[in-house]
Amino acid sequence: MDKRQAGLACKEQAGAGPRPWAQRFWRFAAWAVWAGFVAGTLATAVQIFLWWLSGTPVLGTLWRDTQLTAAILTGAESLGAPGIGTPGSGAAGLGGVGPAPLTDVANWQWRVLLLATLVHFTLSTIYAAIAMLFARRQRFGLGPALLAGAAYGLSIYTVNLYGFTLFFPWFDVTRGWVTIIAHAVFGITLAVMGRYPARAGACGKRSGSQRSQKA
Repeated sequence: MDKRQAGLACKEQAGAGPRPWAQRFWRFAAWAVWAGFVAGTLATAVQIFLWWLSGTPVLGTLWRDTQLTAAILTGAESLGAPGIGTPGSGAAGLGGVGPAPLTDVANWQWRVLLLATLVHFTLSTIYAAIAMLFARRQRFGLGPALLAGAAYGLSIYTVNLYGFTLFFPWFDVTRGWVTIIAHAVFGITLAVMGRYPARAGACGKRSGSQRSQKA
């Protein structure tokens, strides 16, 4: 969008008048949910593609991660592996200790999938909302914004795979370059989507300052 188009957009917003705080809040919340859904879906798609590219069993690994995520709500006992959550259990504990291996897709359950999806997109929405707060204030070009998004995604990776594992230690098996790239893609997607509400916020501030100058 060039300066002329941006100016026209700002004029349209200025003519609309100030929005009530509740309307701004729900607009922000809806954008965070949408951005979190898009970024979370794209990151998962990239992760699946990288699994396939590296020769990792896609369905088995996806089902394993689904169970690990759902266990945030149901507890480690639901994983069916006594080694889960103990130091040093790692991939061995997740691979086949207990009644059934976590990678056995024959044990597929819709309840587990729904719980994992709920956790995944709830966290995605929270991270998107945080990103939107910063995006509304950033004035970077596209290149720096993408770098900032990648850095944000890597910081989320650190929080998820080294912070959350203090409380949910079974996630340590998901560490690796595939997960790192998926988180970077998540952050970059948020950075791209965050540029639109940021532009809208900038228009609002610019039109407000213009009105104050005229007064």
